[in-house]
Amino acid sequence: MKKSSIRTKWFEKTYDEIIKYEYSAFNNIEPIAKGGFSTVYSAVYYGEKFALKNIDSDDEEVSKEFIKELKQLMVINSHPNINKLHGITQDPKTNKFMLVLQFANGGNLRQYLQNQWHEGTFKISLGEVIDFARQITNGLKHLHYNNIIHCDLHSKNILINDRKLLIADFALSSKINDTYNTTASIIKGMPAYLDPDFHTKPGKKPDKKSDIYSLGVLFWELTSGVCPFANAISGLAILIQTLKGYREQPIPGTPIDYVKLYKKCWNAEPNERPTISQILDNLDLILARNTIKYIINCNKQLIPELDINVHNDDDLTKTLLKEASVLKPTRPSYSSSKTSENSITKTSNETSAKTAKIRQC
Repeated sequence: MKKSSIRTKWFEKTYDEIIKYEYSAFNNIEPIAKGGFSTVYSAVYYGEKFALKNIDSDDEEVSKEFIKELKQLMVINSHPNINKLHGITQDPKTNKFMLVLQFANGGNLRQYLQNQWHEGTFKISLGEVIDFARQITNGLKHLHYNNIIHCDLHSKNILINDRKLLIADFALSSKINDTYNTTASIIKGMPAYLDPDFHTKPGKKPDKKSDIYSLGVLFWELTSGVCPFANAISGLAILIQTLKGYREQPIPGTPIDYVKLYKKCWNAEPNERPTISQILDNLDLILARNTIKYIINCNKQLIPELDINVHNDDDLTKTLLKEASVLKPTRPSYSSSKTSENSITKTSNETSAKTAKIRQC
């Protein structure tokens, strides 16, 4: 049996539950994004623009992730801050199924923030920061209400459509208490947004607190306009630095209570992180209390700082170095990093024949 038939058999079982779109009616199909195993296209269907997500691999695990993403979208499809699933279509030439999704006319959050840089200066209003932070949090609240953990929350997975922020890409998402290969899913995410607590507790499964950590990093990114740990030598270097207690430093002029909020979100101890409701309450208070109009950042070469409240465990660093078989260095390191660049490079090069799953930014 061909591996691609896994998707076909599952779709046959749920055929009546999903809206079908005739593939031949789509036109102006153009690629707009490509991930590790999928390609997203824009397409027009009887005058309306949609996004089509195609899986590029027939690998069994990839097929399962595709089905899982569709199942999750069917559960959480009714929220204004979630990228809407419209249905499915099937290319008759390849027999591959594609998700028919809401098209986001504003690209993703990473692109939006990068476009706010002008002549070496990033400028964003506090009102916009709070509005964006609230929208992302509301979308995440809807996921958690339905017992779904996103597991891959970062600024490229936040789309923008008519100023509305949409959480997207549920390929790595998980239902709470699902049987789940934690390690396999973690190494596919972006390490700058990943909860380092996973590496201190082998076998730990994603939970709501894991997404809260990622949310805190996003809150910081909204004020900086910069990808977190953007200059790290590799995904491994980022994991080691976050595990040892390094976090991005606040942008000067950011309201102190907003800084305290995102630092609580990325606290190394999951139980110290706030709940979704607490985060929303704090965002409302921050906007009401502050007279700051804009947050301005003139430095793209930001260097993470050590949080003295995070325990520095060299044994855990050694454990991470053993995981280097899935990593390859792609960027220059921080000059101030205490991580051994030579050891990271050496370990990564020795295993470069293996596929690197961890994305940096």
